[in-house]
Amino acid sequence: MTINQFISGYGKFHTNNPLKRGKPYFSETLPIISLDEIEGMLSNPQQVDKEKARWIVFSNLQSREHKTQRESGLYGALWCDIDETALPVNELSERLETITGGCLAYVYTSKSSTPGKPKYRGIIPLAESLTGHEYIVYQSILSDKLTALNITPDKAAERAAQPCYLPNKGDDYHYRIISGEGELLTPEAWRYEYGVKLQQLAAKEKAQAARRQQAEIKREALAAQGLSVFEAVNRSYTINLCLRTYDYQANGTRWLSPLSQSGAAAVIIKNNKWISHHGSDINAGIGQVAEDGNSCFGDAFDLMVFYEYGNDRTAALKSLGDRITTNSGQTINEANQQAYATQKGDEDTLQMFTKTAASEPFYKPKLDLAMYSLKGQSKEMEAQMLEDKFVLGEFALLGQATAFYAQPNAGKTLMTLWLLIQAIKENNIKSEDVYYINADDNHKGLVTKLKLAEANNFHMLAPSYNGFVANDFLLMIRTLINEQSARGKIIILDTLKKFTDVMDKKTGTEFGKVVREFISNGGTVIMLAHVNKHRDSDGKLIYSGTSDIVDDADCAYTLDTGDPDQAGRKVVTFENFKSRGDVTAKKSYSYLIQTGLTYNEILESIEQVDDANAAKAILQKQVNDKLEKNEIIIQSITDFIKSGVITKTELVEEVRNNTGESLKKVHAVLRDHDGKDYIRGDRWRETKGDKNTRVYMLTTFFCSSDEVNEYKQAKGR
Repeated sequence: MTINQFISGYGKFHTNNPLKRGKPYFSETLPIISLDEIEGMLSNPQQVDKEKARWIVFSNLQSREHKTQRESGLYGALWCDIDETALPVNELSERLETITGGCLAYVYTSKSSTPGKPKYRGIIPLAESLTGHEYIVYQSILSDKLTALNITPDKAAERAAQPCYLPNKGDDYHYRIISGEGELLTPEAWRYEYGVKLQQLAAKEKAQAARRQQAEIKREALAAQGLSVFEAVNRSYTINLCLRTYDYQANGTRWLSPLSQSGAAAVIIKNNKWISHHGSDINAGIGQVAEDGNSCFGDAFDLMVFYEYGNDRTAALKSLGDRITTNSGQTINEANQQAYATQKGDEDTLQMFTKTAASEPFYKPKLDLAMYSLKGQSKEMEAQMLEDKFVLGEFALLGQATAFYAQPNAGKTLMTLWLLIQAIKENNIKSEDVYYINADDNHKGLVTKLKLAEANNFHMLAPSYNGFVANDFLLMIRTLINEQSARGKIIILDTLKKFTDVMDKKTGTEFGKVVREFISNGGTVIMLAHVNKHRDSDGKLIYSGTSDIVDDADCAYTLDTGDPDQAGRKVVTFENFKSRGDVTAKKSYSYLIQTGLTYNEILESIEQVDDANAAKAILQKQVNDKLEKNEIIIQSITDFIKSGVITKTELVEEVRNNTGESLKKVHAVLRDHDGKDYIRGDRWRETKGDKNTRVYMLTTFFCSSDEVNEYKQAKGR
């Protein structure tokens, strides 16, 4: 059975929190609304400012606190908030229908939606109610399903008490009811995804527990060096780790307090301090209140005091001081007692410390860098080193991070799979240690590659299949590291942009740090990525994105291609531009690219080719690309030269008027195709006319080689 009555309110501050009694937005109980009333609002929406608009939390529990709802709420519907899309209402409804399997769902535009920037909310009533913990997981599954359909949902909807604003008519209001036969979605329909999600959450919690454990170890090590409890805690626990531990929800760079009822994330991290603008945090007495009274702030120790010791600072200091021992074997409190007694010469003062713990130590030994020294660990570290083995051809070594950059359709996936299969057949690597993450294929292409993986006994993963989510990749890597399971694992990312934002320096740096840590623990990462549209001045490919990925990689290559030759063979050349280890600098291959060939047939056609011939093919492709790019202007210049317009000034002006291109562009094309080498893309050549005028004549395919060489020398080419 499910529930059909849910709490609601008007405006984001509406609350039944007793601490807000007397405020205009307080009421003893929150209003109740039913699904039937919601459906009625679709055709008869409210029409008010958002500050006064009605919202709903799909729980029957009278509370706006996330933690309370998560622990005790009972939910009867799922919902989504979609602000980033260009889909019209009909198409969005169709995609949501594929998610619900045709079960009942409501779709409507939000108050601020416009024709050029539509915004939507969707509601999916459930046939069976969910607990608060289950609701959060199912909301996350809904987000994953939307993301798999290229729809970006607001992840804030995954919070237990996040309000969903009900239909509110704006300038561009539309709604749809997905009814099918009126059936409601059963949680059982998503039971498999639920199980996978629980495993992911367990792995995430395990990784976080490992970080907390490392912080505990570091805290005790620092305390053993003579630091106070207060200092040891703040040096050991990052604010980020504490916020996650105490149930704060991340929303970009801001965090939502578990005590908040507004749903607006209002906690930031600055200089290893947290600053909260949540009124609920201020009223609860967390940390210190700012002078203006509009915020509170503190450090990791303040959070620990509030959430673990009932905001009793003295109790926290005494409890932790009694638990942590120094290098002498004494607890911190005992050491402080002795130090204080020695300093004062008064044994009676020892009794003071049985009642309360000192907040600051009475001695501080100097920092000893020897505690971080690796001396004596060389044999252990040497035993962890991996043998130098090639994972892909002579390009990627085991235990390294290697990036391959290429244009779309250059064959980077094809070549990677072929080189990987060769390495497996030659027993260079263990197939069961290979995890190829295919995030750049359609379903048909995925099936084709999956069959190759099965035939060669390596693993293939893909987003939205078996619960795998690309956004969880870094978390999974950290888990492998924490569980000491990274050694020997080979992970191939196809393509890189699906796992990190290659254009964002901060994101790229964080991604590189995690990959580097994975490599340091014995893992191997292969990254397939794209190049820029334009080449450099030497005609070389330029990798796309910031330099952070290349900076953190051990090796990096570009893959350049030529046009298919008369036999239908396409050349691809690997060229190294960063290396560590004995990898090859340059090597070329070719493969058949003909209509009617299966993927396996193309794969089997790959063979190594001579680098010189490959270079010619690539150069010819660059010529062909330039001819195609400049085709309209080339044709116009050629036509005018044939008609007798041969002086540069007149020719440029006529072509500009004829094509509508700029003078700068016409001059550039005139210069780029000037010469006697027709095969290299030259289509005319400049010479002197009467009275030293500069005139042009057409270049033909039949210019002699002597004429070409003479012309190149004269031009300094």
